[in-house]
Order: sequence, then C-alpha cells, then structure tokens
Amino acid sequence: MKTESRRGNTGIRGSVLGICLLSVGWLSLVTCVSPETGRSNTGVQSAESPISETKAPSHDAPTPVPRSSTQRPATEQTGFGAEVKVRRPVPIPGSLVSILNGDPSVQAVVRTSGEPFSAKWFVASEVSLNEDGLADLIVGAHDARLLGANMAPFWVFINSSAGYKSALKVDTLVLDILEGTTNGVRDIRTEEVSAGKRFITVYGYAGEKYAEKSSSTKDIDVKSLKP
Repeated sequence: MKTESRRGNTGIRGSVLGICLLSVGWLSLVTCVSPETGRSNTGVQSAESPISETKAPSHDAPTPVPRSSTQRPATEQTGFGAEVKVRRPVPIPGSLVSILNGDPSVQAVVRTSGEPFSAKWFVASEVSLNEDGLADLIVGAHDARLLGANMAPFWVFINSSAGYKSALKVDTLVLDILEGTTNGVRDIRTEEVSAGKRFITVYGYAGEKYAEKSSSTKDIDVKSLKP
C-alpha cells in the first residue's frame, strides 16, 4: 500500500503541469507556474514586466520661415524680356488690374485699337525682391498690341502687409532681377537696344519706388550676332 501511495503521489505530481494564475490587472494575460520549480512555463509577459510605450506621431505644423536669398525656390524666374516667356504665370490680383487699366500707355492702346481693356493682355510672375517672405510680382505684356520695336512694358509690384504697391514701370527689351540690393530690396537691371548700341540701366530701391542707380552704353558686337 505504501508503494502504491508513493506511485499515486508521483503520478499526481507528474500530471500537474502547473498552476495557471489569471492576472487581474491584465486582460487575456496568463502566467503558468510549476509547483516544483516556481518558474514560468510560458513565454507570455507577466504583469511585472515593463511594457514599451508607443508614442503617437506628432501632427504639429512646422513654423513658417520667411524666404531668404538662400531659400528662394530654384524655379524662381529672374530674367524677363520682350521675347522671353514667363515660365510660371500666376493670376493678377484685381487691385493691380485696376492700376494696369489706368496706365497712360495702356489707355493709349485702348484708344488706338478700339478694343476694350482686358486683363488677358498681361502676364505675371512671382519673385522675391526682399526678405519678408511675401511674393512680389513682375507683370509684363502678353499681347502684341502692347509691344513696341525691341521694347515691352514691365511693371514691378512689391508686396507688403498693406498689399501691393507699384515700385517701377519701365519700357525695355530685357529686365533682370539682380542679387545685389539697395535698402534691403534687390536691384533691377534693364537693357535697351537702339542704333547699334546697348543702353544698360541699374535701378535701386529708394524707399518707395525704384530710382536709377547707374547707367552705361556699349556698342553692339555685330560679329557675335547670329545671322
């Protein structure tokens, strides 16, 4: 009988795989412990084990930074002319359309052509003339009736918190936005051609409008011209 009792006890111990305790603090988390070793028989994480936290991605919007000379888009067009196409035209604000309509040279075209004024006669391009991060505008002619002999009208509008203001109106063959500045605003160079000569003028910002900064005259190298 004693031998059977011992075998019976041994069989009982062998049949018991462990005592499974349900952790009250965790849903569906079971830890099985062997009565003989006291060790966990499963790979399930116990309540005492640290659980790594997963942080939600931040959706905070980045703080806007004003554009500087090194932050200007690579697509910014800085060269314009009577025969140069505007690569990225933008809509012209209504307030500027009124200014263009009131320009004496435009009204002269309206009278001579006998046709009503149209905003479609113009094309605009955004440029960065200063460091305030606001888009300024260069407006040129988009209709042949506004063009002259080797010449086209250009309007320069500087943007501000108060809106656009007219800073320069010039008739020229070429208009370039330079990197050099005057009073914090980029200089503008124009070039006209007449009687075998090139007339180059550089304009600097004088506070409210652009004013002539320097000018020069050069002979046209006829040999460099293509036939």
